[in-house]
Amino acid sequence: MEEEKIPVTEHMIFEGDYWRTRGKQAVDWFMEGRETYPQAIICSNDYMALSVCNELKKRGVRVPDEVCVSGYDDILEARRYQPSVTSISAPFEAMGRKAVEMIDNVCCSRPQERVEWLKPKLQLRESCGCGSETAEFDASYFLHKIYVQEDHVKQSVYMTTEYQDAFEEEEYLRVAEKYLVNIKCSKAYLCICNQEEKEFEKAETDNSYTRKIMLKRIYGKDRKGIVFEKEFDRKEILPEEILKKEPPQGYHVFPVHYKNKCYGYMVLMFEDGEWPDVFVQTYLLGLANVIEEAAMHREVSSLEQIKTLYHKDALTGIYNRRGFEKHLRSLHDRYQEEKKFLSIVSIDMNGLKYINDNFGHSEGDEALCRLAKILEELMGEDEVCARVGGDEYFVLLYADERKRELEFAEQFIRAMREEEERTPKPYPFRASFGICCISDEEDLSLMSCMQLADKRMYVQKKQYKMMQEKIL
Repeated sequence: MEEEKIPVTEHMIFEGDYWRTRGKQAVDWFMEGRETYPQAIICSNDYMALSVCNELKKRGVRVPDEVCVSGYDDILEARRYQPSVTSISAPFEAMGRKAVEMIDNVCCSRPQERVEWLKPKLQLRESCGCGSETAEFDASYFLHKIYVQEDHVKQSVYMTTEYQDAFEEEEYLRVAEKYLVNIKCSKAYLCICNQEEKEFEKAETDNSYTRKIMLKRIYGKDRKGIVFEKEFDRKEILPEEILKKEPPQGYHVFPVHYKNKCYGYMVLMFEDGEWPDVFVQTYLLGLANVIEEAAMHREVSSLEQIKTLYHKDALTGIYNRRGFEKHLRSLHDRYQEEKKFLSIVSIDMNGLKYINDNFGHSEGDEALCRLAKILEELMGEDEVCARVGGDEYFVLLYADERKRELEFAEQFIRAMREEEERTPKPYPFRASFGICCISDEEDLSLMSCMQLADKRMYVQKKQYKMMQEKIL
């Protein structure tokens, strides 16, 4: 620009992020104070060039007829884009060899220049208007990419689901071993921070590696984990005896961390033609999350307590939605075989927002707990009550006779009235409810029956609101 005596203004340079997400911001920046598009946009890498091309297409601007675009790195996606993207092909393999050669020269006291130059290659294509190389369209390649992405999404969901019930180290390491097969590496080493050191020096070690690291598992090509349990200094990356056995090669070290908490790292080794893909990040994030959850659960006295708390509402002490759904499935499996009546009751406290707004959230919490206590006292054998939302409750009634619904309704109305009289407050203590008997609605699914109970509850709630409006 200087050679051509073209002044460089503020809006001729945009600071990107080397990824494909800021094309719009970049084009908006370049167009600030301009009526026409720039002749060319030169990007520091291909991902940013692709994002700029996509944004220009959205605006109806033709590349390269109206704006020329170029990138750097010569990635496969840039070659297969339409129009194909002009780029610079850097000699990465030669750069790696030269870097090692320079390090070796310095270590061995041989002469070495401070700077070495390697010549990249310009790949002229369509996006700059000066190349004739058209996009390489390969339908099988793109279909394969789609299938791989779909499989990664499925595997991520399955893995997350299995991790939910893995409270012990052996349990989550078993899940980790199962899903490691989705990472195409030749060998993997799972290294975990020393938990005793973490607990002793918690403030210093939460967001860094402990001085001592434990090699937990070694995974070969068959993905069968070998229990190693070897402690070593973190500066070694892997125990010395492991490094001596392995031939010289590249080690890819990926941290296992949850937010700012560091739990260790995984060392992956890839053969020629292999490279870490997007599933690696998902895999390690899932592993870090379950280690974090396990660390939290260790603070509770026993696994049984953890499982109980997992299904209980923290405020009221009755079941939460998870606990309710667990009992609902269990009772639904039983009621047909035992020829009993299973009913779902949807309950919603009236006026909770009014209580919170006028008397404070602590008063609202107390009202929620009073309602929960009433429901607990009304429950018969095998019956369950749960708080499933802010002011929403569900009850499962299970009895030999159909009249249990009517009995519960009468008991509930009476109990609410008695509680209101026993504990006078400057607000009404009321709730609306609706009931649906699954035994009478055989064509309905569980979800539909819950929705029907909800619908009947809202009819009653609407009537209550209309009555309150008339009083006011």
